[in-house]
Formats: sequence, structure tokens, C-alpha cells
Amino acid sequence: MTTYIKDAGVWKQAFPNVKNTVWDEASQVWVKDSGIWKLAHQRDITPPAAPSVTLSLVSGRYVSVAVKASELALSGADYDRTLVLINQGKGYPATPQSSGFVSTPDATYPFEPWSEWQFNRGSAAHPSVIATITKEWPPNPTASTQLPGGGYVYLGAWTRDFRGNWSSGVFKQVWVPPRPGEPTYTPTTKTKTYNATWSQTFNGDTSVRFSDANLTTGYWAEFNGVQHVVIGFPTTIMSDLKNATVKKVELILYNKKFYNPTGSVRYRYHAFSGPVADSSGSGTGPFNTVNNWARGSMRVIDISGSGLTQWKTGAYRGVRLDPFNADRRYSGVFYGHAEAHPPRVRITYES
Repeated sequence: MTTYIKDAGVWKQAFPNVKNTVWDEASQVWVKDSGIWKLAHQRDITPPAAPSVTLSLVSGRYVSVAVKASELALSGADYDRTLVLINQGKGYPATPQSSGFVSTPDATYPFEPWSEWQFNRGSAAHPSVIATITKEWPPNPTASTQLPGGGYVYLGAWTRDFRGNWSSGVFKQVWVPPRPGEPTYTPTTKTKTYNATWSQTFNGDTSVRFSDANLTTGYWAEFNGVQHVVIGFPTTIMSDLKNATVKKVELILYNKKFYNPTGSVRYRYHAFSGPVADSSGSGTGPFNTVNNWARGSMRVIDISGSGLTQWKTGAYRGVRLDPFNADRRYSGVFYGHAEAHPPRVRITYES
């Protein structure tokens, strides 16, 4: 619900604040109306869309970094800045709080650190948020600037809105070829398979029905509603991939039965590190569907197209199987993590 105040006869949107050492926007504000408490204001915690980032190596000397915050043409007033963190040969920055902040300003944008691409802040340099903005790294390269060869430049970028919400990260890399006499880095391709460490079935009301086994999706009986499954994989995935380049991610699931001779699975991802009591709000990333799955068979699903770096940063820590409707095509039972054929994720990466 949006809160308004009347200022000089005009109703304006207001954001209630509370002071706990410092002023901050209230998470919720309730009012009592005719003896009933009603929610009058709820803080907007919807993350903004991730930025669009393009990297180009210029003559092997420096990297041109072009950034455009997504959806700005539609909702520009809600955007504050895009934060760009950059590392030379050290792997991707994992979060907006990671190392890799460049404080030196770009000569074209002298009123902000290089890493803060400020939007909608009245900056004389770039108040508009529609156009793509380009800076160079290292900042302000000269004719003698030379990046170290034989390695990668890694970049992570996030957009923040005026409410302090961060978008999901965008992760890019560019290879700088070695020059004569410079050592070169030759990555090794590895493939590692991880068994699920926890798994749960939830009723339609998001309460837990099963743990460990008989992971059940879809509609089977009225009292359970439309069920869904949350599967978690070990947190060691993040440490294993810390300085790696993820090339491919595959999900391996073993079906016990479908309501029909063949079934379908609708899935997305989650960021839970362990079992939860309530699965509401657990989904992230795009939905995908696998059709024509034979009853009682195993499938290897290439999920690379939904994101690779998210498995290194922890944005994806598992999958959620969720039909979101009572169509019997989505009614199935799968092996849980404590059974003979646990769910698995197979990751191919270079390090």
C-alpha cells in the first residue's frame, strides 16, 4: 500500500521513516481503523532489473566498459546507480560489498568514483539514464597504458534503486592475450557432480509435507493442494568455483512416477542454504519446462541458459519444482536426497 501526505493542498507520495540511531524507512506502518489494525504502508523491497554490460578489449591496452541500466526508459525515477566492481585475474566479485571498487574517477565523469555509475542524481555529467554510458578501465588510459597479458579481467555489476534494493549481479570477463615474453595462463577444464544435501515437498499452503524422500509435485489430492519441491545443493559449490569460469550446468533428476504415462516439470531456482519451514518467496530466475518425461526415468537437463555465474555467487543454491497449477501433467514423484538416486547438479568449469 502506498502512503500519501497533503502538502500545500496537493497529495504527494510519502515514505515513513523511523530513527534507530539513524533514520531509515519503516518496513511496515499499521493504523487502527474502526478497531481493526490495517496495513497502511509497506516498504518496497522489489529488486530493480540487472544492468546490461558490454566489455571490449581495446588494442590489448585497456577495457572499454559500457553500461546501461535495464528498464530505465520505463521507470528511470526509481534508479539510483549501477555499481561496477572489477578484478584483474582474481575471479568475479561475488556481491556489491566485494573487493574491486575503483575510486579514481573517469575524466568524463569527475563527480563520481569510477565504480559508481550514478543515475537520476542531478549529475552534470550524465543525468540521463536512457543512453549507454562508457568508461575505460584502468581509468583514463594513456598511450602507454598496458594491461597485464595472459589473464582475464573479471567484472561484476549491480543496479541499486533509491530504496536501497540491489539487483541480481551481471558477471562478465575479457581475455587479455599474452605479449612476447609474458607467461600465459592455460585453464584446465573440470567437471564435478554434487549430490543434493537436502530436499523438501511443500503443500499448496507452503507448509512442509515431506523431507528427504518422495519429492512430490503437482495436484494429487485436494487436502494437499498443488504441491511443489525445493532441492538444495552443498554450499561448497561456491568455494569450488570461486576463481573458476563456469561453462555448463546440468540438473540430474530421477522420477519415480507421474500421474500420467509421461509428465512435465516446471522449474526455477532458489538461494536457500538449508531446509526451510515455509517456502513462500523461494523462487528466483526464469521458469523453464521439461516435457515428455517418461514415467520412472532419469533426465539430464542442461540448465546453463538460466545462468552460470549465479552458482558461484550463491544466487542459485538449488532448484524449485513448481507447476503453479493443478494440471495433472505436472503431477509427479521424484527421488529425494536421502534415497538411492538423489538429485544432482553437474558443473563443468575452467580454473
